[in-house]
Amino acid sequence: MSLTKLMNTSHWKLEPCPEENKNIQVVELPIVGRLSQDLRPDFLPLAIPEDISERLERVHGNPAVWWIGQIMTYILRPQPQLQEFMDNETAALGFTHPIVGIQVRRTDKLFWEAKFHGIEEYMVYAEEFYLELEKRQEVPVRRIFLATDEASLLEEAKKKYPGYVFVSDNNISQSAKVSTRLSEESFMGIIVDVYLLVCRLAYEMMQHYHVDAATKVRSIDMNYYFHGQTPNSLGKKAKMPVYEGAENVHL
Repeated sequence: MSLTKLMNTSHWKLEPCPEENKNIQVVELPIVGRLSQDLRPDFLPLAIPEDISERLERVHGNPAVWWIGQIMTYILRPQPQLQEFMDNETAALGFTHPIVGIQVRRTDKLFWEAKFHGIEEYMVYAEEFYLELEKRQEVPVRRIFLATDEASLLEEAKKKYPGYVFVSDNNISQSAKVSTRLSEESFMGIIVDVYLLVCRLAYEMMQHYHVDAATKVRSIDMNYYFHGQTPNSLGKKAKMPVYEGAENVHL
């Protein structure tokens, strides 16, 4: 993409720029789920561009996720220093393929929106993946990338599943607890987790690297949705019409 087009900025907040660079505006994009009802559309379904919809529906199992993935992968392109950091973290963890990524959210998640799920529920799908893979090729090591905000879970998983090698950084788990979640260390940990393909955002970005990764993620609690999606639009899909002049926008 070579152009960023802002269609409507009336509800965006422009923050004052740092003193060292007064020529840059920092745009704060509000989370859709936290917008007041008068600013949020009544109907907000998953949507794809109408002009590519037929082709996309023929080749992809979840076209809306593919579309979101292309946008997010572009927005989150790493700068060279960040790419170097992620490469170093990947090497230090011993992250190699084949590998299954598991994200276990607990702490504050259990108070507000989710039920407790034991590691056994996740490992069912890891076992399923490796059994199918071993029918086609030799798998010398069954690896699991474990991302969690529950620091004690790594040792529990190792004890319960000695036939697997768990790849995890407990420092990231420690920094993900509620009291330190807004720290720079925790933020860098989130980047590593997303980069190594764990969580909803990673599911979206995964679509950029595979022809169709619609079935490469399993959820043990909720179906895929985007934060702020209105209840009446869950399970619904829409096609965005091509606006006048779109043929002059080069992507």
